[in-house]
Amino acid sequence: MAIAQRKKGDADEALKNINTAMSFNENSAEAYCERAIIYQLKNELLNAENDFATSIKCNDKKASTFYHRGLLRSKQLKTQDAIGDFTNAILLNEKFAEAMYQRAFCFDALGKFAEAKQEFNKAKENNFDKKIIDEKLQITKQKEYEFNKESNNPEVELATKNNAKTIKVARSKSEGFVRGSIKDQSNIKSIAIDGVEAKFDAESNNPKFEARVPIANKEKVTLEVTDIYSNKTTETIDVVRTEDAPPKIYLKTPYINSTKEIIPDDAAQKSLYIEGKINDESLIASITVNGKKIEFNGENTNPTFSETIDIKGVDTVVIIAVDIYENSKKIFLSINRKLAELEALNPMGRTVVVLVENSNYESLTPLEGSAKDVSLLKSTFGNYNISKIIHKQNMTKAQMERFFSIELRDMVNNSHIKSLMVWYAGHGKYVNETGYWIPTDAS
Repeated sequence: MAIAQRKKGDADEALKNINTAMSFNENSAEAYCERAIIYQLKNELLNAENDFATSIKCNDKKASTFYHRGLLRSKQLKTQDAIGDFTNAILLNEKFAEAMYQRAFCFDALGKFAEAKQEFNKAKENNFDKKIIDEKLQITKQKEYEFNKESNNPEVELATKNNAKTIKVARSKSEGFVRGSIKDQSNIKSIAIDGVEAKFDAESNNPKFEARVPIANKEKVTLEVTDIYSNKTTETIDVVRTEDAPPKIYLKTPYINSTKEIIPDDAAQKSLYIEGKINDESLIASITVNGKKIEFNGENTNPTFSETIDIKGVDTVVIIAVDIYENSKKIFLSINRKLAELEALNPMGRTVVVLVENSNYESLTPLEGSAKDVSLLKSTFGNYNISKIIHKQNMTKAQMERFFSIELRDMVNNSHIKSLMVWYAGHGKYVNETGYWIPTDAS
């Protein structure tokens, strides 16, 4: 009866009835809570505060008691205490949308606008009236906007050495990347380079940005940054043309035959170790093997790299190197497991044949017939399990020394060559029963 009278606005009769009820049960948390609400209607706020405290002492697990005391404290401008009560109510009832709504108001009153917006949205998620929430959210956002409004222009820092206002682009490219970061007190509204919108996180403070910009026939581009308060910064960026040669990829291992095939040591091999080097005029930006990014020292020119990749069920290895000016090189290598099986059948193991054909000499008589011999040998070796045939022609002394001392040595060591045959055609000389080959630049 007391609740019905209180809802009708008859606080005095409601108080009489609740007092009568409480004379039969002095420890009823519900009764103390109801009387506190009635005292609040009568503006007897101290009595209301005391009854709420007694109700919670009798039962501290009722979310509604904390909620109503939160309303009282909010009315008394005890905002932080009210937040504590609404928080307790939500902890006891995680879907208590009214408590979330009131807690949002308290955050708003304290100038904690981000927390207020978050709470309004939580209340909406828990089925509080969407129209009311959207109206309150709009008011809070406007208050936040006015509260944080400033007049400082954004500061631009480009991702270049010493923040140089330049974009370096390969001569052959018609587009270039502009990258950098923005420093500002406020969130950024827009970043554009020659009208091209840059990608950035509008919700983050001091965001990073990047944009791909057309630069054909341009010597300069213009960067414009605007924050949410319409403060604007404009920067002019010079377009600098750079080298456009693609990187060169050299592999030390695995073993690759003359038809650009990888021959695994075992036909059933599931992983492959790759080691190599990238040569380029510029620094290298990225190296990938079958889509996997490979770690390397990006501060070194011509860096080395290594990685073990999974080749189970894979028939191709694709290696891509890109330099800092977006010049790129891609190589495709097929994995020849069938040849690996044939090699396993060869009692001599993995076998390489080197054919050296010297016929055109600078100071000695040219030789004829060796080309035919080479052709016959290649045809003959086609009947055997030869892993690789290397054909060298007209080698100078320096070329011979480099090939046999470095290139062939490294290939034998790194590619697990078990048998090696070297055939030579060219001028020669016997000295004390030792035969010597004569390079093409011999005098």
